Amino acid sequence: MRLFLSLLVLSLTISATAQEYVPFISTADSSDSWTEVNSCSDFQCFTTYTHGYTIDGDTVLNGVTYAKLMSLSVTIQGAVSSEWCTIDTSSYYYYYGGIREEDKRIYLKRTFEEEYIVYDFNLNIGDTVPSPAGIAGLEQWRVIESIDEIEVNGTSRQRYQLTGNTYLVEGIGASSGLFNSVQPVQGDCWFEMICYREEGESHHFTSNCDLSLSVHDFAINYSKKELLKIVNLQGQEVEPQPNQILIYLYSDGSAEKKVYIE
Repeated sequence: MRLFLSLLVLSLTISATAQEYVPFISTADSSDSWTEVNSCSDFQCFTTYTHGYTIDGDTVLNGVTYAKLMSLSVTIQGAVSSEWCTIDTSSYYYYYGGIREEDKRIYLKRTFEEEYIVYDFNLNIGDTVPSPAGIAGLEQWRVIESIDEIEVNGTSRQRYQLTGNTYLVEGIGASSGLFNSVQPVQGDCWFEMICYREEGESHHFTSNCDLSLSVHDFAINYSKKELLKIVNLQGQEVEPQPNQILIYLYSDGSAEKKVYIE
């Protein structure tokens, strides 16, 4: 009887202290935002894509209610060592798709595409997680190897370590980015979640968070950035010169490599 009571007390203690699930979609406004980057180079030219996401109200698609996910995308093309690279910077703000949550599963529905599961936080060690990018195959990189807990914004959340060092955080997404592939980086490419914010405060992923106060602020900050100075590859400040690779430094902390052919 005494052993039974001890086991019962232990069971109740574990139940009382068990971590509660943290919803992925915490609000229907823009208090949460994510910023991810994917970039590739071929030793001559590079292209970097930065995507900021935020939730802005609801939308109904095929009779199903989704949170409306908006995105601000910035594309930078530049030169690493070649004179023939395309030098360009562009940005645009658009509706990315509808996102919803049900039974610890996150679903994404983009225009003209079928809904798919982005994340499933019901899974256990040895299970294969869905591809956040919705790409079939490469299941060997999506196997859960271990599960632990981390604290984010004062709450305990489960962290799922995958094969290849990518991991998922409950209520946030993948370390490789919200909708990027979780497979290991190959060649001269990299994928990364660089910032996650809740109610204006950055948590866990906290690099370059000046880009993602919200998608709206991201757009404003980007459009208002000012050129501070131009330097050469040795870091010396110079005037604009043709036929040389120069680095343009801006007030928001960003930099662009440019070359003008004459």
